[in-house]
Formats: sequence, C-alpha cells, structure tokens
Amino acid sequence: PAPPAHAEPSHETPSANATPAAHDTTAPQPTRALPQETTPPTQAAETETLPPTTAIEAGATQVLAPMPEPKETQALSLLDFADESTLTGQRPITDAAPRTVESNPAVSSAVATTDVAASNAETVALQPVQGDARTNTAAVSRPTTPLTGGFGAKTAPPQHLAAEPTAQAAAPGATTPRKRHGKAIIITIAVLLTIALAAGGGGAWWYYRGPGSYWELPKPDDVTCETDRACTLEGAAWKTYESTLKVTGIPYKTSAAYSDTVEKGHIVLATLDGKDAQVAAHVSKRHTPTLRVVVSRGVRMATIPADILDPNTDNGKAPLDALKKAGFTNVKHDESKDVYSETLPEGATLSISPDPGTTLKHNAEIDVALSKGPMPVTMPDIVGRTKDEAATALDDLKLKANWSEEYSDTIEAGKVISSSVAKDTQLHWGDSVDVVVSKGPEMVTIPDVRGKTYDEASKTLEALGLQVKKSAPLGDVTHTVRLQSPDPGQQVRVRDEKGNKTVVTLTVV
Repeated sequence: PAPPAHAEPSHETPSANATPAAHDTTAPQPTRALPQETTPPTQAAETETLPPTTAIEAGATQVLAPMPEPKETQALSLLDFADESTLTGQRPITDAAPRTVESNPAVSSAVATTDVAASNAETVALQPVQGDARTNTAAVSRPTTPLTGGFGAKTAPPQHLAAEPTAQAAAPGATTPRKRHGKAIIITIAVLLTIALAAGGGGAWWYYRGPGSYWELPKPDDVTCETDRACTLEGAAWKTYESTLKVTGIPYKTSAAYSDTVEKGHIVLATLDGKDAQVAAHVSKRHTPTLRVVVSRGVRMATIPADILDPNTDNGKAPLDALKKAGFTNVKHDESKDVYSETLPEGATLSISPDPGTTLKHNAEIDVALSKGPMPVTMPDIVGRTKDEAATALDDLKLKANWSEEYSDTIEAGKVISSSVAKDTQLHWGDSVDVVVSKGPEMVTIPDVRGKTYDEASKTLEALGLQVKKSAPLGDVTHTVRLQSPDPGQQVRVRDEKGNKTVVTLTVV
C-alpha cells in the first residue's frame, strides 16, 4: 500500500492525566532512509548495540532505555551519529526540534516493547562523510508510536541504535583519524604560539633595539662623502636640510656663529650627544638625544673706530684694545715702526691703515703704528753757561726752559745761576726746566741822607740792602747826619763777591 503523507512531528507534551494510546504493532509504519553507502553482505549480519544517545533527527522528546550489554561494545562519539547533512554542511531533511535524552528507572518497563517499537521504527542510516575513515555506520531507529505506560506522558518510546561494523575494521594499535586530528590541532596550536612569540619578540626588538627605535641621520644632497673618511654635515645648506629633518621627525636645536670658511646659511658644526654628527648615525627615539646645529652667519664684519687717532679718547689712548673690541683678529703692529712723539703719549695711535671708519672683514689685515711717547733725554749742565748756550742745549733735547733772572754777587750777568733740574737727570721731550740767569751784582745809588736824623737815614740805607755804620767823633748831641760815605749819588754793590753787604758810614754831631 502507498505510504501515508508525512506529517510534522508534534512537539506538544501530553498532560499527566492523559492515557497513552495503545501501541499498535500491526500497523505498518512509513520508513524514510537517508542516502547511505551499500554495506557488503558480509557486514550486514554483524551489528552492535550502542549505548543510549540522543537521536539526530528532530521529533518528540524520547527517553532511550539502556539495552542489554552486547558481547562487544564500541564507544562512538556524536560524530558517529551525525547524519550526512550535518557532516557535509547541508540542511537536514526535517527541521525538527531537538529531542532530550532522559534517564529514568521507570523507562526500564518499556524495554520489553522495544523489539516491537524497533520493528515499527523509521530507520535512518548515517553515512560517513566522503574521505572519513570511520569504520562503523550507525543506524538510528526512531519509533513513531508512543510507548504505553512510559515515564510520564511527555516521553516517547526508546530508540535502538545499532552500529554495523564495516569490512575494514581498525587494526589493533592503529592510529585512528580522530587521534591524528587531535595531534594535528596540538601541533598547529604550538606552531601558532611559536610564531606569535617570535613575532612579539621580533616586534619588541624592532621597537626597542631595532630600526623602529631610532632615526637614521639623512645625508645632505649638497655634501659629498668620501669612502675613507667620516661624513659630517659641515657645509650643507641649512634651509634645505632643515626641511629633511622635519620630514623625518628628528628633533634639533640651532644656533648661529660667524665662520671664516663656511658660507652664510650653511652648517658650520652639527653634534649629537656631544660628538660630531655623522651621516647615517642612529638618533634614538627613546631617550631622544638632541641634534645641535650651528649655522654660519658668514664672515664677521668689523669697523675701525672713527676716533682712534684722537689721543684724548679711550680708543685713541689704547688703539689695540679698541680694534680687538671691534672684532678685528688680524691687527699688525710693527714695533719697529713706532716712533717718539712730542705731542702723542706713549701707546697712542700714530698711524693706521685702512683709515678710521672703514668696515671690512674681521680677519682683514690692519696695520697700526703707535707712538712711543716723548723721547727720554738727559739734563745737560747749563749752570755758569750763558743764557744763549743754555737755551741751545735745552732746545736740542726738546726741553722747555722757563727763564728768570736774579742778582748774583758771584755770577756775572747773563750767565746761568741755577736750574730746577740737576744735570744728568732723566727727562723726556717736552719736559720743562726752570733756569735762573744772573743779572750780575746788585747795584744801588747811595741816596743823600745828610741833614736827617741818624735813625731816619739808617732806615733808608738799610732798605737798599746796605749796612749802616754810625760815626760821632765830636759826640752825638743833635743826632743829625753831617757826613756820609760813600758820597750821595755813587753806585755801589749791595754785596761784595763774598756776599757781605756794602757798608755806608754816617757821621753825626
């Protein structure tokens, strides 16, 4: 007879008071089989009874009762009970809800009916996936008739799972594909861990010690490096190289300095950690050393002070110091060209080339001649010499004479009596000397003091530097001068050659 239309399995759970329907063992049950491999005749006779498990196909919840222990048992995993759709990734034939395996002693009462249920069960044969080396094919029996007197109204008759051994049984001691698969997983995990550790260690080395831990100092385009010498940054155009440093991210600091050899705007010196920075040097990213770059300001320019020839200014009094302060470093001072000067003090600028006020490179040659000041001379002996002779001697030595005249009882008139500087004294040009020239003996004209009292006459003569002597042969009654000697109007020396005063005698009566 034609099989009835397939009905969806019911997921409803009968109530506890419902009486299970009688198990009809006579009515034929439709059977649907999944694609399976053909079992050789020799293997069909051999079947094994498997332990209880959950059926793969969807249906009502069933409780599997334990089967009698067979002579030989074989433990199967869930993979052994997966249908072809599960192993191959295809959808199962029926979208049924999963069944739950319950273990209950009450189910043992239904074991007696399992043979009948098995005859009415729909048998599903599980086939191994192509290439799978499983040696047994599990047949899943699914009863369609509920058990009578089962454990609860929600339970279904148990299933019988039979595994048919294949002709190619695993040899004793042979490695099953499942073990090989487990070893492969372990090896794969170990390899992946090794690779991860190696990658992590390599990354750490790259970041902290390798190329990721430093910058490499780039080479300037306008610098030529020699193979046998260290290549520095000296002479590179700073603006261009600065752009390169900004692109690479290398930190730097700059300063400016004059240079006689490096063009303005080019690198004079570059240091890294106090040492000359060289092309391809490693600049650490971790402690970040600073690249210090000195950029040339070109050759220093300097100007000769305009007042350097004025001896009354500071620059004129010390021209060499003034030129040094101005920045000149190539000042030539030839001492053999220095000369004595009556007007310029020693050390003052006598001549300079180029002229004052000129601006030029600091290392340009500056020729300077300095004054040696007044020439030292020795004071000549001019005492007793005539005024003219003394003046000539002093003029030859460029000494300034301050002349004066005095009476001298010993030195005749017109001759030098004395000088303010003794002979052989060290002097210099321009020094002054006070010279006293003799006017000869001092001469006076005797005044007429006759008829004056003695006291009045003596005062007049003493005022002239003369010495007065009183004579009174007849007695001094009237105290009046009657006679005087020398006579009035006569010129006499105030002192003689020995310095004694001339005596004038007054006679009184």
